[in-house]
Amino acid sequence: MRASLQKIANRLSHLEHLESDREATGAFLAFAEETDDAFEASFAPEITLRGTFRAIGTLLFIVEPECGTAFLARHIAAALAAQNFVAVSVLREQPSDMSRMLATLEDVVPESFATISRNGTENWTKVPRDSHTAILTPQAVFFDGMPQVTFDDAATDHASRRALISTYSTLDLHETPA
Repeated sequence: MRASLQKIANRLSHLEHLESDREATGAFLAFAEETDDAFEASFAPEITLRGTFRAIGTLLFIVEPECGTAFLARHIAAALAAQNFVAVSVLREQPSDMSRMLATLEDVVPESFATISRNGTENWTKVPRDSHTAILTPQAVFFDGMPQVTFDDAATDHASRRALISTYSTLDLHETPA
């Protein structure tokens, strides 16, 4: 997935017209470096947890109108870095920068991404039945009736990017002696 995220960023960099285009490009570049699926944490000198992040499967993002292009780019990049298939439905007419980004994603990673709503029409045939719905708001992500997940939407450093990737992953943990 690292190569795909880098390819998306490269393609987007050729389309940059606005600041949000540059921010979207930066998000895909940053998340390309976060594709390592290993996890390790020490809780005491004698206990270390090791694990692996696994994809949830298919994520259907329902995007509220207040969410901007760069914001959406960070979430798509995190979900793709977690090896998920991502489908997106934006609840408003897409601004030109968002349309460019979504079209680029469909072109570069059609096996991992689909846009559901485009130019006022919707095509739900690309969304698998076992999809997990994530409603994106500027403040939180809501999953299938579960409690909201809040996050650092800036996602500028390694820790916050890993936290966002873990939002779109499951974690298999194994306790090992230190």
